[in-house]
Amino acid sequence: MGVVLAGESHYLALKPDGNVVAWGSNNYGQLGTGDTKTRVSPVLVQGLSNIVSIQSGSCHNLALRSDGAVLAWGCNGYGQMGFGNTTNVSAPERIETLNSIVSIAVGEYHSLALQADGSVWAWGHCYYKDSSTKTLPTQVEMSSNIVAIAAGGYQSFALASDGTIWSWGRNYGGQVGNGTNTKQYIPMQIATINNIISISTSIHHTMALHKDGSLYAWGDNRYGKLGNGNTSHQYSPIKVLDISNAINIECSDYHSYAQLMDGSFMIWGYQYKPYPQKIQNMNDIIDLSAYGYSSKVALTKEGKIITWNSQLPVFKEVMSDSENIIDISSDCEKTCIVLNDGHVWCWGYNNDGMGNLYSLTPLQITKLNDIKAFETNNTNDDISGINSALRNDGTVWNWGENGRGQLGNGTTEDSAIPIQVQNLDNIVSVCSKGMHSLAIKEDGSVWAWGYNYDGQLGDGTIINRYAPVHVANIDNIVDVANNYEGSMALSNDGTVWAWGGNWDGILGDGTTIERHEPVKLNSLSDVVAIRASETVKLALKSDGTVWRWGTYDYNSLLPQQIPSLENIVEIDISRKSYIARASNNDIWVWGDIWNQYTFEHYHHPILIKNIPGVSKIKAGYACFFFFMEDETVWMWGYEHYSIPSEVANIFSTIQIQKIADQTFTEDSTFTIPVSLAHTTDVPYTISVHATNPFLLHEPTVIQKQDAFDLMFTTRQNQHGQTSIVCVAEDSHGYISSSDFLLTIDPSPDLPEITNTIPQQILVSQDTPYTSPMFYITDPDTAPSNLSISISSSNQSLLSDDEITYNCTYDNCYLVIPPKTEDGSTDIEVTLSDSSGLSVVTGFSFDITRTKYQMVYLMSEDVKYDTGKAFTLPVMYDVSDKNNTLPGLGIRIHYDSTILTYLEASNNAQGLIISQEKAEEPMDSDNDPNSDRMIALAWADISEHWPNKILPYHLLDLTFQVKTEVLSNNTSINLEFASFAPGYFGKSENSTIHIDTQLPSELTFEQTELTLNHMAQTVFSVSDSDSESLTLVAFSSDPMLIPDAFINLGNSSNIKHINLSSDEPVSLSLTCYQADKNYGQAVITVEAYDESGFSASQQLSISVSPFHTLTCENCEITQTMGMVSAGGRHYLALKPDGSVVAWGKNNDGQLGTGDTKKE
Repeated sequence: MGVVLAGESHYLALKPDGNVVAWGSNNYGQLGTGDTKTRVSPVLVQGLSNIVSIQSGSCHNLALRSDGAVLAWGCNGYGQMGFGNTTNVSAPERIETLNSIVSIAVGEYHSLALQADGSVWAWGHCYYKDSSTKTLPTQVEMSSNIVAIAAGGYQSFALASDGTIWSWGRNYGGQVGNGTNTKQYIPMQIATINNIISISTSIHHTMALHKDGSLYAWGDNRYGKLGNGNTSHQYSPIKVLDISNAINIECSDYHSYAQLMDGSFMIWGYQYKPYPQKIQNMNDIIDLSAYGYSSKVALTKEGKIITWNSQLPVFKEVMSDSENIIDISSDCEKTCIVLNDGHVWCWGYNNDGMGNLYSLTPLQITKLNDIKAFETNNTNDDISGINSALRNDGTVWNWGENGRGQLGNGTTEDSAIPIQVQNLDNIVSVCSKGMHSLAIKEDGSVWAWGYNYDGQLGDGTIINRYAPVHVANIDNIVDVANNYEGSMALSNDGTVWAWGGNWDGILGDGTTIERHEPVKLNSLSDVVAIRASETVKLALKSDGTVWRWGTYDYNSLLPQQIPSLENIVEIDISRKSYIARASNNDIWVWGDIWNQYTFEHYHHPILIKNIPGVSKIKAGYACFFFFMEDETVWMWGYEHYSIPSEVANIFSTIQIQKIADQTFTEDSTFTIPVSLAHTTDVPYTISVHATNPFLLHEPTVIQKQDAFDLMFTTRQNQHGQTSIVCVAEDSHGYISSSDFLLTIDPSPDLPEITNTIPQQILVSQDTPYTSPMFYITDPDTAPSNLSISISSSNQSLLSDDEITYNCTYDNCYLVIPPKTEDGSTDIEVTLSDSSGLSVVTGFSFDITRTKYQMVYLMSEDVKYDTGKAFTLPVMYDVSDKNNTLPGLGIRIHYDSTILTYLEASNNAQGLIISQEKAEEPMDSDNDPNSDRMIALAWADISEHWPNKILPYHLLDLTFQVKTEVLSNNTSINLEFASFAPGYFGKSENSTIHIDTQLPSELTFEQTELTLNHMAQTVFSVSDSDSESLTLVAFSSDPMLIPDAFINLGNSSNIKHINLSSDEPVSLSLTCYQADKNYGQAVITVEAYDESGFSASQQLSISVSPFHTLTCENCEITQTMGMVSAGGRHYLALKPDGSVVAWGKNNDGQLGTGDTKKE
């Protein structure tokens, strides 16, 4: 190996004549062309001849000349050039200190050379003796006779003539092979293997070829690239499985390769099994080089140089016999086709949806037959896509990851083979994006399954569904589209419905409210097709217009027309790439379009070409597919990186002369002459490719014998840079290519305002105005660099500063605040670019006196208790006090979870009251909490309604607060449904305050007492939402216990207390027997807070018969007729009517004429 070499992002090839060609990235001068310009096609490396060997690293190269001299070029940050400095070199220069070199090797940032005497030299970041960089070649001290060398990331190897390996360098992955993962600065023998004939090493791992054809590997084993059947790191050599007849080996960061004696290639590592597997269709390869993650280059027996990183856009047939393809789908990892025999074939990475199956050539998917449609969806955003196939029998088959039930088989178990979606048949269409799917049945119903966090399944829940569920409230559906968080459906009447997440208003219903069931997009009608990406939705109308909404460029809550697209008959989306086909087969593309090395974003559709005979389009990853009327399938764009493409032939005798870079002006036609390096009698053809296809129309090639002219015409108003690649192929199949940089300079163009505002705008007083959307464009200037100025001719009515504008990329609108005055002004909008060119558009703005019909609720700022009913008067007024208008219509919206509507009592004539019903889906009062409404209308055919003094009391509305409601606020909203001609409606909403009253708590220590003359107990009272309470105690039988004989604390039967906290307050309750009666009584204590809300507790009293009292000093020994107790004194009424007293007498309460205690 060594004829073709892959670096990190550049490539080299050694031609039989000793010259070297290079192509790819050139930011460090690694192509050796004397500059840093990237080349798409191979170019001759300057100053090289008689080269016998080449080696490439990350961004630098070495070439060995037949006389033993070594030349270097490229990046030199670590001194890897060997020139004694760290300056990058863009053309080969000789390393003067090296002579008689027989072999060279290049690591990531260091280099090695083997001298004819067997000595080894190292420089750069080579980790020899220490970790310092060496800018000049340094001899490596080794006693063995070295015959070969190899260099990897920061590690080096020397192969001795006895088949032993010596190694040194950085060793964090164990790639040095010394049994540890510590650095080794001095060469040491790897003792565990011998009889080695070849070594290959990458950044993190190393492989050795034994003379018996077996392989050994060691180091980092992520992805199973050591080939021993597992992914455990190995610090010493272990044997690679199933290899016994290898003749060549190669290592890259993620893979290992081996060529066998029969010419076939084996591969293992990332996206493969951790053991060798055969690569299909590689038998004619004689040399292979791989570097980094995906850089690969190969050489065939015929001298063709093949790469897997195509950098040229193509318009070509997808494959031979493409007429057998009935469907095609591609994502960032793979491409899949459905053939007319019903089988599915895929190639690329992740064919099993589990990240394990990789194939460079088409691989048939097992268990799939009789398929008519297919969709592969890996989003490249860490979201596992679904591979979905629709059979002719109406069943759906999915495979891949299943953590959210997206396979629809009733489980969350992943499957690497297709499995049938449960309980689903008679399907005519299926759409699978993100982690959920939609399917349309023959009857027009829609079924969904998978991830449902945002309600994207449309079943009214946010529960993931592992099997299909019916999408609610839609039928007669003919098309569906979905993305990660939402879904869309198109009805056969041309209406569009959407549901799911509504981030930034991507649903298109004018709100950002998440929808768990479908809602109608009222701003769309007559739609014939819908498509969805993660950030943008598209709708195609029957009139050929295309409408867009969503985030990213547009940030529009409602669909907006794409002004440049007309007569469109078909649209499609893949990820963030969009395509549209016009009725004349003009093809328009925009969004993320692959441009040589990365995606570039084009905000507006660009006409790429007219393609006659197209019957259907489909968007793919970095490309677009075209189904032709002759049943062939073609593609335009960039081929998938897993598809090999030929870039040159090392045996080619035809050679295009170097073409100088060119510069022209936009909107022009020009001719560039090109000549061949040598006269040829062999017929040849010329093809031309532009890496940026949006600058130029396809060129006309005017071919001569040894030269040809390229005639280009620029696309209108397009400027920028593109690489032009000219490819000459002779009749023997040999090709030569040359590329040059073509710059199209801008010419001054006027900016443009499209979809302008109507010439006359009429608004009423006190009414704000928002203009329709208009678009700003300039072929030379990005919209963000254009300036807008606005002027008003009547500054006293409307000043310039009061008029504002808002722009989202190129979509703009004006905002004018409400004005109390009436009058007229002319408004001019001036759009200017940075060069001073400008365009002006204007309109007349008239403000008229505003007349209103007004309705409002007469509500007080009070709290309504739970469970209570309340009545609100509805008042009517007119701004000019005209009471002879024909009537009006209003809607009253409220939240039925808080309020219950009871009745409407009418005071005016001509009232029509509709029944209470659910709100309309559009939520016209813009209150997400209201869910019910009552429609009211008044009409008078004599047109003198109400003929009463204004303001007028129309009616009373009665509601009741639901008992289970907690303290809250709710709104009763009034909305006009109709008003008199020449008038506007003005309404005021009313906020209702709900007070959830928590009851006081009363607790008696005893709930039963026996009363004999006097009884007493203690109770506690508390109230968590009141500051004070009033307590009232009363008896059920005043004959036994009068209310006046009940004391609360030290007061009467009524007591006021203050509460300072939620802690209960303790009080005593004392009661006295009234007379000689006895029996049962109940004392009730009630607590009232400030709002009058009450709580109560009862105490059962057993009143005993009177018994004989004995007064020790007053010689009374008889039955008392009546007794009474004071605070601390007592009275007794004798049968003869006299009274005796005893007890405390400090205030003379005994009636003895003194204060002496008795």
